[in-house]
Amino acid sequence: MDTLVKQGYTAFSYGGVNDWAVDMVQLCKGAVVYVLADNDEPGWRVANIIQSDLQGIAKSARVIVPVPDIPKADISDYFAAGHSKEEFESLLQQDKAVTEKRVGGKTHLTYHSFIL
Repeated sequence: MDTLVKQGYTAFSYGGVNDWAVDMVQLCKGAVVYVLADNDEPGWRVANIIQSDLQGIAKSARVIVPVPDIPKADISDYFAAGHSKEEFESLLQQDKAVTEKRVGGKTHLTYHSFIL
């Protein structure tokens, strides 16, 4: 979260993957929300739960895995790798339906969708 605030974004964190509480969605009422998932199974799982919980509350919600090529990476790793704010803005605007990734012989799908 500090990484995003330093870049000029409004952001909050819910803690770890087991800390999400559905009442937190009220913080996002009417907002355009980007859920930035850590690149691992628990991160994908909770991001998709959050996106589902935001339906009917947020104006839109989208799940993004900022660093899909590095296991367990998160938004801090994205900027630490040298990506710029402009590149991040471009990432936010990409319109992909589903990203499929094979990890350890298993296929993981990360959904990128808007709630209309």
